[in-house]
Amino acid sequence: MQRVAAAPHAPSTSSQRSTQRPKKRKLLREHLILALQTLGTLPPPPSLPSPPGSRSSSPQPGTKRRPPSDIDRGQSKKPRTSLVTASQPRPPAITVRSEPSEEGELREDPPLPAPAPAPVAAPPATPVYRSPPAQAPLDVPVRRPRRGRPTPQYWDEMSIKYHHHGRSLKYSGTARIWSTYPTTHKEYQPLASPPPAGSMYHKYGHLIARLELLDALCCFAYGLWCRDMERGRRNIPSWRSITGYLGWCRDRWQSEDITDECERAFLGLVWLLEGFIHTRIYVTEAKTVAEECSLQLTRLKDMVKAQADRASSTQSASPGLQPPAMLPSPVTDSANSTPTNRSTGTPDASTTRSALPPPPPPPPPKRSSDPWAPENLPGNHITIPLNANGVASRHLVSSSVVTARIAFQQAQRYITLPLLAKHYPRTFARMVHSSLAATDEHEPDMEDNEGELFWPGLNGTGEGIAWVCLMAKAMIREFSSRCGYMGYDGVIPKPNGPEGPELEAPSADIPR
Repeated sequence: MQRVAAAPHAPSTSSQRSTQRPKKRKLLREHLILALQTLGTLPPPPSLPSPPGSRSSSPQPGTKRRPPSDIDRGQSKKPRTSLVTASQPRPPAITVRSEPSEEGELREDPPLPAPAPAPVAAPPATPVYRSPPAQAPLDVPVRRPRRGRPTPQYWDEMSIKYHHHGRSLKYSGTARIWSTYPTTHKEYQPLASPPPAGSMYHKYGHLIARLELLDALCCFAYGLWCRDMERGRRNIPSWRSITGYLGWCRDRWQSEDITDECERAFLGLVWLLEGFIHTRIYVTEAKTVAEECSLQLTRLKDMVKAQADRASSTQSASPGLQPPAMLPSPVTDSANSTPTNRSTGTPDASTTRSALPPPPPPPPPKRSSDPWAPENLPGNHITIPLNANGVASRHLVSSSVVTARIAFQQAQRYITLPLLAKHYPRTFARMVHSSLAATDEHEPDMEDNEGELFWPGLNGTGEGIAWVCLMAKAMIREFSSRCGYMGYDGVIPKPNGPEGPELEAPSADIPR
């Protein structure tokens, strides 16, 4: 009877176990579906690593077989997929390990995959020392046909033209500078026809005034260079006449607290032009001074030779005045003389040495072939007169050398090729992509905005002034788009015409 009574009790226990387990499994599946929906809204990772073969921290699955009822239930039950919409991407299947059953067994479910690592940026495919990225090609200048050296008539026309432009720009720039002073300033002068309010010339009045002064300096220097090309020689008084206005223009740029390196490049242009002008002065004047010094040294040597000739002729004309020749002392054998002990034996070595003739005098020092070496110069007691012009010429050479050195040192601070490439790329391209040489100053046209140029560098030959003027004009044109500068077309006209009186500023007239 006990065996019969136990039979119905066993199914009840099994059914109770089966009724409790689905509830717990239903709760797990709802959480899983909710998690899958959350993962479905996220973008999939770039790549998932393969799951490890085993986990040392997880217990090994049991070897006990599952009950047949659990196997049948797992095969007959269908997964719920109605809650996952078709529009969402289907995430990878993730199985959750079930809890141990009441008998202590574990389900033979595969272990959980390791969580996906955070996406890490892939290392660059190229090495660290790679070539820079390809940039847009710079503007290549237009290569004009070579025109050769123009006629003197052409240079005369260019000299007159740019001297006239320089006078107009200088007057306009000076008038604008004075109009920007406060009304209480002693040099304040209002403009007769001021620019309209809100215009670029009204907004950037002081900057445009300094640009006009710099443009006038370039026109004056280029006009002087054209005059030299017409005459075929360098006129030093003409170049010295521009130095006063050059210093005044430099002071206008230095007086402003300019922090923009793009504008400070114009101050570097003034320094660069000043260095080239003074180099032209001292190179030309040094040649004249060197010729004068050679003539003066020849005169000094002639004077020394004349003095020596006079001394020799005086001695030959009066031989009685010459001192008597030295006679040897007579040999005496008197008793009062000092006796000598003559030995007939072997002579002493010391006596033999004293009887030898004296050594010859050392040869005179070898003189240098340089006529200006100290040993070849006449004595300081030989002098010649020196006039004021000779002193002025030597002072001009020495002062120009010092001024050019200072100017070039200052120019290197403000204008360089990297700065031009950064702020004036068009001008930079016209110089670095040029086929012109340093001796082709006569080829470009001042009004050409697309032709080839040449970087003047720091030339010590006295040439290169035209290259500096052409580069300055190109930089002013490239900068004009930022402030609306119009150059000669936007100047303030003189009240009495082009040849009217100048304002109180240093002049830069070309001597005719």
